[in-house]
Amino acid sequence: MKIYKIGELAKQAGVTTVTLRYYEKLKLLIPSQRSDSGYRYYTTRDAERLKFINNAKSAGFTLQEIKKIFSYIDKDLGKSVRVKELVQQKIGKLDEQIKSLSKVRKALKELDSVCAGGVHVDVCPIIKKLASDKL
Repeated sequence: MKIYKIGELAKQAGVTTVTLRYYEKLKLLIPSQRSDSGYRYYTTRDAERLKFINNAKSAGFTLQEIKKIFSYIDKDLGKSVRVKELVQQKIGKLDEQIKSLSKVRKALKELDSVCAGGVHVDVCPIIKKLASDKL
């Protein structure tokens, strides 16, 4: 089993040592050992856990959600139904965000279509529309 110092693990994972210390503070990552002088040492298991954190973040999970997943793993809570439910919740929230962003995009496209861009700002149709009662 390989042993990493904090800087080595951070470099391998593409994060900073500050990030690792923050993950430690949140109890997402706990150094396997500490030297007498306080140096943190991590194992291959810790490196895998860090890879999991990075991948989960890339998939849109928050650190609190990752912590929840780790609690399922660490407590050996059996079937994956809880993790699957968490993924489904994330998908639902993402669908809501997409719907909201689509509405914003539609409004911006409408604003873009009312102005050719060649008029003085005092008479700009975009400004007028934004100042109106209804967008």
